[in-house]
Amino acid sequence: HGTAHVAKVTYSQMQTQMQNLGYENVFIGTVEGEPEETACEAVIEAVKAAGYTNVVLRPLMVVAGDHANNDMAGSEEDSWKTMFEAAGFTVDCQIHGLGEIADVQALYIAHTQAAIDALPNRPCPTASILPTSTPTAPCSMSMRPATARARSPSKTAR
Repeated sequence: HGTAHVAKVTYSQMQTQMQNLGYENVFIGTVEGEPEETACEAVIEAVKAAGYTNVVLRPLMVVAGDHANNDMAGSEEDSWKTMFEAAGFTVDCQIHGLGEIADVQALYIAHTQAAIDALPNRPCPTASILPTSTPTAPCSMSMRPATARARSPSKTAR
């Protein structure tokens, strides 16, 4: 996505890390174009300078939603796909978020569990989101919503 916030340096650091790890064919870009070297035009120039003619565009986002479908892979003239094609590249858009990767899911679960475990006044010492084969003691803290509402098929958002 990108940001004007000072945290934008993270994208440049990711690019440097990819190169340090030997991934010379990985280029980090952002929809917002901040920092400047992550703007689509700058990434096109970097890919061109590296001698590539085929490009795979993948979102570096947990969920491949609006930005992936429109800003990255859309048919508008300002989408990354259209801009790369206009520059002469063959483009393959892969609309899959990082959240579809099992190892990324495991990291989210582990970090969420660590945050729960670090709560100073944890309402239930046995609360866990991690799978377990050992039943836990009854507790007032529930990891599920208190109520569930049924929805008729005619009211389902599409």
